[in-house]
Amino acid sequence: MAEQAIKLVYKFKKGDALKYKTTIESQVEIREDASSETVSTVMTMLTAQEVTDIQKDDVSVLKVTVQDARLTKDGEEIVMPPITQSAVIQMRTSGQILEIAGVLPQSSGGTPPSFPEEPIAPGSKWQSENPVQMGDGLPPAKIVNSYVFDGLEKKLGYDCALIRMNSSELVIPIPDGGRQKMKITGHTFFAHKEGKLISSKIISEALTVLSPRSQVSAKTDMTVELLEKAESLPQGEFLISS
Repeated sequence: MAEQAIKLVYKFKKGDALKYKTTIESQVEIREDASSETVSTVMTMLTAQEVTDIQKDDVSVLKVTVQDARLTKDGEEIVMPPITQSAVIQMRTSGQILEIAGVLPQSSGGTPPSFPEEPIAPGSKWQSENPVQMGDGLPPAKIVNSYVFDGLEKKLGYDCALIRMNSSELVIPIPDGGRQKMKITGHTFFAHKEGKLISSKIISEALTVLSPRSQVSAKTDMTVELLEKAESLPQGEFLISS
């Protein structure tokens, strides 16, 4: 029996609060002439998402705040002084991002998926243009994401739409004639009845050519998962604390 078409929308209410656990695994290789160095890091964060306002024209305002975080580099814990990191997002219930103020922890293309206006069935495909935060005071770049609806699956007890994503290649010029190329793939589990993100996995690969003799390649694997109950990271391993 064919699955019935469903309409995907985020169901926001003012005051709604969710907590997510984000794990970002990165591997960076730096090449300079014939020499190379590889650095591996793992960051684990607890982030809180709060709906602070519901505006006209189907726009919701979300505040995303990093509450706790832990960082390891090449297997060793890195201790840093406490800092505060948050972002305010203006977003439609379709998932379209209108504005981001601040820096998201999932800045490497990990914004929520955007959904089409019409109902979708397994095999449905669509595209959206999403901002990618570049950091260092640079304006966000734009990347085109292509999505396909794989079907319904259970995830953390929810009936979820499984959505796979593949991005266009983003090429960014950098000073002194260099360039950066970025490609993003991933998937999302979205609870269509409750209208909320349950889990996502984003893999980004970037190559930055600084000069003919120098380049940096990076692969980042980011997993986000909804927490149904309060959770904290082990004491003594905080990079960031509220």
